[in-house]
Amino acid sequence: MLVIIEGSDFSGKSTVSAALASKLRQHQVAVDVRPVMLVRGPIEKLVDHIQEHPSIPAFVRAAAFNLACVVDAFAFRKRRGLVTIQESCPLRVQTHNLLRGRTWCARILGKALRHGTQPDIAVFLQCSFEERRRRWRASNSTDVRDEVRFMHEETLNRSLDHTLQTLALDHGFRLISSEHTAANALAEELFEEIISKRTQQ
Repeated sequence: MLVIIEGSDFSGKSTVSAALASKLRQHQVAVDVRPVMLVRGPIEKLVDHIQEHPSIPAFVRAAAFNLACVVDAFAFRKRRGLVTIQESCPLRVQTHNLLRGRTWCARILGKALRHGTQPDIAVFLQCSFEERRRRWRASNSTDVRDEVRFMHEETLNRSLDHTLQTLALDHGFRLISSEHTAANALAEELFEEIISKRTQQ
């Protein structure tokens, strides 16, 4: 089973994913949390390297992320009895494709997302820009990119948020609010849905 938890930065993806994984393990359900890539191997290592080196040129980063997402869409195979949780990636890459005018990348990745492996459960965590900025400040993050997102490029990032949510809806994601709902409560909701689907399979 594939579960995708999407959302903007500091919307709670990692926290909810961790809480859900813990809940599943408590009930002896095998789970694999994948923060970015679904498929392990050379491409995953390439993506990790690019994330660790933000000075890499934008066009190289874009090419690598798009390639990785296309590979993910077609190479990933669900394993019986295993719940794979992916926190993010393909829709975020597609959001940047659309906003930065990468037409061909958007077309290719769009087809991959439509025809590749589909999630059994897909949710988008809704959380306002203001609340996410508050969480960033409280986190004491030292990532310079976070400071740029929340302090210097607010207009751009509001556009990114809107486009990402629109894409999520277009791909059948269910919107759930993470603004005032505790991560454990959201994880409990997703846990019940997973168990229900596993029972039906």
